[in-house]
Amino acid sequence: MARKLRFFAVLFACAIPIVLVDGCGGSGGSSPEAAVRAQFIAQADPICRQVNAKRVAFNASLGYATSLSKSRTRSAIEREVPALVAYERQALVQLQALKAPTSMAANWQAILSGLRQISTNTGRLVSYAKSNNVKASARIAPLDRGIWLKLLPIAAREGFAHCGRLT
Repeated sequence: MARKLRFFAVLFACAIPIVLVDGCGGSGGSSPEAAVRAQFIAQADPICRQVNAKRVAFNASLGYATSLSKSRTRSAIEREVPALVAYERQALVQLQALKAPTSMAANWQAILSGLRQISTNTGRLVSYAKSNNVKASARIAPLDRGIWLKLLPIAAREGFAHCGRLT
């Protein structure tokens, strides 16, 4: 009997800190801040989802071109990249117009900066394709991968499903 009481006392002692920590207004709570965060994510994520879908389709159509050795790849880049970059830039304008909650502002700016850099890198592919600069074009994918790897934990921490993630 004493053993059972000790077990329940330990269980109860461990449960209290968990309940207290969980109920202290974190990002998953029902505080006004949590509601503002959820509303912001609900505005931003659909824009990012559309951009990601375009990028994934573009990458699939080219096999994520890391080489300009095929003239078909070069002409596809020259033809398709400007539209993709224009779409991404328009989406960035929409995303920048959103007012991030104060608690998310720094991370949101980091996400926007990363997305802007990825779009700029993609735009560079056109000039590399036109000049057949294979070496420079091959550096784009690793650069972008590094940016995505930096954005992923930020996006996860903030609760985004699509912004800062290539889904």
